[in-house]
Amino acid sequence: MPKQLLMMRHAKSSWDSGVDSDHQRPLNKRGRRDAPAMATWLIDNDAVPEFIVSSDACRTVETCERMLPTFEANGQEPKVLFEESLYHAPANEWEDVLVEIGGDVQRVMFLGHNPGAAEFVGKYSGEHHTMPTAAIAFFEFAVSQWDECKPSNAILHNVWRPKEVLFQD
Repeated sequence: MPKQLLMMRHAKSSWDSGVDSDHQRPLNKRGRRDAPAMATWLIDNDAVPEFIVSSDACRTVETCERMLPTFEANGQEPKVLFEESLYHAPANEWEDVLVEIGGDVQRVMFLGHNPGAAEFVGKYSGEHHTMPTAAIAFFEFAVSQWDECKPSNAILHNVWRPKEVLFQD
């Protein structure tokens, strides 16, 4: 069975939240709306992850926490791992995580930031794709183990952006 990877950029965050650091920025109203809506989109497209690996920044954690109840209401409960090292991680750090995924997990979601998310999508698709907030790139690899995943065997099926698939602002 092929491996599937979802690379998601966190939902829209607030620049006016009054927090002391970028790491602590929470989601804004649009981000709080888009995160569960994108979870519903994943359910409707049979693309719910079994495992989520995320940056530990407030906005990525909140994006994940707002998606999980939607998945759970649909009877799916992805395991989640928050990693400090993935805060603003470049593509090569996500690649290091990719090859370390083990077990029988078939579908994983990475939840991070730009420019690393867009860099990863570009490297694995061979094309430039914009990754606005809450965008999700959907890849498939015709391999049996995660450590076999590389740009040469990646197939980008789609990039789902909230403004294109959910809402007309």
